[in-house]
Amino acid sequence: MGWVLVERLCVIAIDELAASRDDGSVERTHCELLDALTLFCPFTEVLRYGVFVLPVRAPRRFLGGESAVYDNCRAIVQRTVGLVPRLGVADGLFCAELAARAGAVVAPGGTDQFRARQPVEVLGSRDLAQTAHRLGLHTVGDFAALPPGRVAE
Repeated sequence: MGWVLVERLCVIAIDELAASRDDGSVERTHCELLDALTLFCPFTEVLRYGVFVLPVRAPRRFLGGESAVYDNCRAIVQRTVGLVPRLGVADGLFCAELAARAGAVVAPGGTDQFRARQPVEVLGSRDLAQTAHRLGLHTVGDFAALPPGRVAE
């Protein structure tokens, strides 16, 4: 079985930009910040209102490490829009978003352990979480350890 390379991503979450307003101020601020982040890393993308993502690899090479990318992203947000972001770095989008919620930088290769420790609620389904808790499954790792046939039941 071959290796699957999962890209390390930095997720930038800004709660104040999470919902649109009638006056268009959020959209203008969002565009201004996207322009600034794109100058830093041209591969920056918008996931949804208030959530941006960029790959860490290219900027890391120029800046000398992931912590420099993290610090630069925080500084760009604060300088451009005057808001304090939640940042997270991890392998893959799902875990990078979880890391942003926690304000964490997950070490390379540590994403599986980080993901396994997360509460089952992060899977996004209240019904699934309630059922999992009734079955004694409290973390994503507990749920992932189930055989596929058991999950289907």
